[in-house]
Amino acid sequence: MITGSTGREQIYDGYPDISLDMVNSRTFDGRLQLLEYIPTVLSGPPGSGPT
Repeated sequence: MITGSTGREQIYDGYPDISLDMVNSRTFDGRLQLLEYIPTVLSGPPGSGPT
C-alpha cells in the first residue's frame, strides 16, 4: 500500500492513496524476482472502508 495525502511521509503528498494487488511473479536463477502489481486508487485513507 502506498499512502499519498493521508500518509506520514511528505514524499507522496498530493498523490491519492492506492493499494497494490500482485497479479504475477517470476523467479529467475532462484534469486532474482520480478513482481507485477496493479494499482487501485482508494476513495479514502487505507482501512477506512470499500474502495
